[in-house]
Amino acid sequence: MSNMQQLGIVRRNANNGTVMGRFVSLEISLVVALRAVSSDNPDAPKYEVHGLNKSANEWVQIGAVWEKFSNSDGSAFLQGSIKDRSFGQIQLLGFPRQNNETGEDEIVFGIPANRRRSNAPMDAADDGLGNSTEGEAAASPKGRKAKTEQEVEAPAL
Repeated sequence: MSNMQQLGIVRRNANNGTVMGRFVSLEISLVVALRAVSSDNPDAPKYEVHGLNKSANEWVQIGAVWEKFSNSDGSAFLQGSIKDRSFGQIQLLGFPRQNNETGEDEIVFGIPANRRRSNAPMDAADDGLGNSTEGEAAASPKGRKAKTEQEVEAPAL
């Protein structure tokens, strides 16, 4: 877990069982919720990732994460991505843990250190989920200069 940039934490609400939190970086600020996927398909994701849209009254599916197991110790972790036109695609790793201070179950999400965000525009027919666990996210083209503050769009909430 030390080889990643932390993006956010989601926690299970004891009252209603929802799993919610925030993903925050310099590029995005999202209220997110995980919805467990019920499927007999072994290739189905463990959770769909939903983000609260700008008007803050609708949940929109922005990605998915699959449960994986460590080769070294067999511990479970989550791997997948989130994707939206406003920020491209971000690869995710999630590590379940128990918060020592509150005793709550939570998942710490981060961006793998060896992955980069894709700035490639999404195809209009693309649903944003794609084949999120295969291959590297597209790197920025060489020679591309950094955007100025005036050129950066505000992230979708």
